[in-house]
Parts: sequence; structure tokens; C-alpha cells
Amino acid sequence: MNKASSSGIGAKRRCAAGLALSSALLVGCFGKSPDQYLADAKVELTKKNSAAAVIQLKNALEGNPSLAEARALLGEALLQGGDARGALIELGKAKELGFKDDKIEPLIAQAMLGLSQFSKVISEFSEAKPASSAAWADLQASLAVANSATGNAAKALELANAAVAADASNLRAQLIRVRLVAAASGPGEGLSAVEAVLAKSPQSDDGWQVKGDLLSLQGKADAAMEAYRKAIALNKAHVLAHVGAFHLLLAKKDLAGAKVE
Repeated sequence: MNKASSSGIGAKRRCAAGLALSSALLVGCFGKSPDQYLADAKVELTKKNSAAAVIQLKNALEGNPSLAEARALLGEALLQGGDARGALIELGKAKELGFKDDKIEPLIAQAMLGLSQFSKVISEFSEAKPASSAAWADLQASLAVANSATGNAAKALELANAAVAADASNLRAQLIRVRLVAAASGPGEGLSAVEAVLAKSPQSDDGWQVKGDLLSLQGKADAAMEAYRKAIALNKAHVLAHVGAFHLLLAKKDLAGAKVE
């Protein structure tokens, strides 16, 4: 081989090595770490972008399958997106990995409710005593739902009242109480209760959805649709608000509108 050919091959090899190093550096610079994916997921969850959060958390877990907080947040994101079964699996894995947070038990209880495991919620969480008042209140709210579903309406309302008293900022507990008041005293009483909630929390998509349901029960279709639309404007992925709007459109025989919904 002549000197020129040898020099050319060497140059190509050096060039290839340089490109490989550049690629590695690019991956190092732009590839996110599991902790970075986790941080991004937390932002998406605060925006109620559960689908985006799920993607970020799965990326985090691909990099570190033992990242317990990512498992817990994946469970929360799946629950937010309506996948109670998947949520329960991931929350269980988070516990197995030693994740310790007062939120985990309330989330597990919510996932069980999503799977209609009402008796199991009562048996597993009636005596639970989490450290924070917020976690305790959320568990009482879930127990209220479970007791209502198993026919104990008086106990359910008692638990919901206790939940709201323990944590007045818990919107979920407040809205569960609204539904129980409506069931016990009629949609008019429930409507007054939800108006009080919305006066303090006008950006509550769930609050507007509950208001829509109660107005629909009163036969006030236009006002109900307006409430559902407000819920959807606040959270485009609000399944129950879309369902409520869909049923109202069907009742009006607006098939084109229902199809869009």
C-alpha cells in the first residue's frame, strides 16, 4: 500500500472516530436523565396533561425501572387519565420499591373505587391513619363514596363532612359531599352546595361538571350544557363533561353535535 493510500485511510478513520465522539457528546448533551423526565412529568400533571405525563414517566422508568417516585406518579397519571387498573398496578409497584408518601394510600383507594372495589376500600382503609390531614381527608372522601355505593348513605355523608372539615381545600372531598347532599335532599340543595364550591374555586373543571350534572337532573339543558362547556374549556380531556354534553345533544336529537362530542 502506498503512503498516500495509507494516509487517506488514516484520515477516514480519524474522521469516523470524530463523528462517533460527536454523536456520543450529542446524546450526553441532549438525552434526558430519568430525573429530568420525572421533573417534566410533574409539570404535565399540574396541567392535567395525563397522557403527556405518562410518556415522560415511562421514559424515566426505561432509564431507571427502580425509580419509586416515577412509579407512584405513573399510577397517579394513569388514574387521572381513567386507567384505574393500570394505576393500581403502578401504585403497588411503588409501594414494593419502598416509596413512602402520604399520597400513596389515598391514590390506591381512588384506583380501587375506579374498579368498583367498594367493600375492599372499606375493609382496607377504614382504620387507616396517615400522618397528614390532607391524606386522611382524601381517604375519608373515598370511604364516603364506598359507603354510598354499598347502601350506607348516612355514613357516607358523615364521612364526607369529616373530610371537608379536615381539609377545606380538598375539592374532591367537597364535590363528593355535593353529590351526597344532592342524593339525600335533591338536586336543588346539591346545586346550592356546588355554587358555594365554585364561588371559591371557579377554575375547578370537576366543579363545573358536577354543576352540569345537577342542572341536567333539573331539566335545565341549556344551563347544563353551558356548565359542561366551562368544564371542557378548563380541561379538554374531561371525560365526564364530554359524556354529559353528549347525552344532552342526543336528547336534542343533535346527532351531528353528538358525533363531534
